[in-house]
Amino acid sequence: MVSRQFQAVLVQVGTFRLGIPLHQVVEALQMVALETLPDAPAHCLGSFNFHGAQLVVLDLAARLGVPRAEKEAHTRGMLVLQVTGGRIGLAVDRVLYIGRAELPPPEYLPTLPATQELLEGFVSIKGTLVPVINSEALVRDELRAAARTLLEASAGPVGP
Repeated sequence: MVSRQFQAVLVQVGTFRLGIPLHQVVEALQMVALETLPDAPAHCLGSFNFHGAQLVVLDLAARLGVPRAEKEAHTRGMLVLQVTGGRIGLAVDRVLYIGRAELPPPEYLPTLPATQELLEGFVSIKGTLVPVINSEALVRDELRAAARTLLEASAGPVGP
């Protein structure tokens, strides 16, 4: 029998509740002070030092095109995700729950639009059907751009 359970992090982004697979989450933190990255897209909030490595932080609300619920940065949360290509920070309004999620039977699942590459499916968390973010698709281009920006920022002037 196939297990219909897995571990997830439930976050709030604007008025939406979204699931993120727990195996991708390295750490959940309160928002920290961020260094500005020049020429970064609007959904890139900046970077910070995470255990000796500079990580770029994306604003999940801005990336999804939804307004934030929490306006004050100090009340917001952040997840550090491990994805293909490295680690990245993801700013969320709140981390609501970390724990067990159920995979509903396929007949109870809404159909995802073909254009919705940022979602990978749905889970039931505490009896509520929640969309699950496809973290790999969410950060694919951002990791490449962030690595380029961090390298350029750290290079400084070359030569005399």
